[in-house]
Amino acid sequence: MPKIKTTPNYKKATAKITSRTSIQSKDKKSRSKSKSVIVFAPALAFAYFLDICGSWDLTDTGFNRYYNSNESRRPDTRMAALNEMFNSLRNSAEAQEHEKDARSAAESARATKSDGLKRQDMDDEDLVIEELGTDMIGPASIEKYTETLGINALNYEFFVLCEIVQIDELFQLTRKGFTEGWMSQWDKRGSPLEANIEAHRRYIRSRIEELPKDGALFKKVYRQVFLAGKEPEVKTLPKKIAMAYWEELFTPTVHPWKTKNVNFLEAWLVYMEEKWTRNVSKDMWNQTLEFANKTVMDDTLGFWSEDQAWPGVIDDFVLWCRETGVVVTARPNVGMQVDD
Repeated sequence: MPKIKTTPNYKKATAKITSRTSIQSKDKKSRSKSKSVIVFAPALAFAYFLDICGSWDLTDTGFNRYYNSNESRRPDTRMAALNEMFNSLRNSAEAQEHEKDARSAAESARATKSDGLKRQDMDDEDLVIEELGTDMIGPASIEKYTETLGINALNYEFFVLCEIVQIDELFQLTRKGFTEGWMSQWDKRGSPLEANIEAHRRYIRSRIEELPKDGALFKKVYRQVFLAGKEPEVKTLPKKIAMAYWEELFTPTVHPWKTKNVNFLEAWLVYMEEKWTRNVSKDMWNQTLEFANKTVMDDTLGFWSEDQAWPGVIDDFVLWCRETGVVVTARPNVGMQVDD
């Protein structure tokens, strides 16, 4: 590089700037030491990130490198493995028997239709039956899957699985719910969950252990149970089934619905048995959890007010609790709001 000639004026100006900078640097020296510690860590992390991504190349390079070195976590690899897992469940003897029964029922229903049924309608039904056979499995295969995962299909542990893979409508599992459900899960390190039984077994066990401590997770599981238990195209749960689910969900070790003074779950089930004659709607189901959460904070039911938007069944339950002596005299309303 050629040297640049400097003039006397340039040298004087440079000397002044250098002198001023030296004085300022002494004043800032102590502050810069503390700042350097704060700045250093993020700067180092960012430099490392740039190195991974390839020297200022902020494209997909870094992500491709990650997935190439972690083959089992690649999206396409995970999806293929999940589809294979689903196929194995569907092709089991139980699943084939379930599909056979479904086809027989569909053929019987189709035979009762009028002779004027269009051929196109027949073709459409064949496609639906074929789709159900390929992309849905029933309770028998799901039970086998729970055994493989090491969870109890007869208690709340099964409900955790329902939330992950979006089991709904009389406990039928779809390919879409299975693959998309597991694809959306992440391990504790923030990495995509691997698509194998061992990873799924560890993950669902951790979710089960978190359930009593995580109110948001419990709410998700609780709401999915309603969808899993109802019949297709039916908007309500039979009362007896809803009561059984409440008894399982509000178990003392998971989400107790009682205080030292009042066992609200017991009172609720008695009220349902004696007073409620209808099925349970989705709104009633959801609001029961919100009501339960508030009762354990105020077992006098002082939070309740006729002006709030509780379902009528909850209003009646509050009055019943007061009339029967389930709760002590309520204190004045403290203004708690009804959640959505």
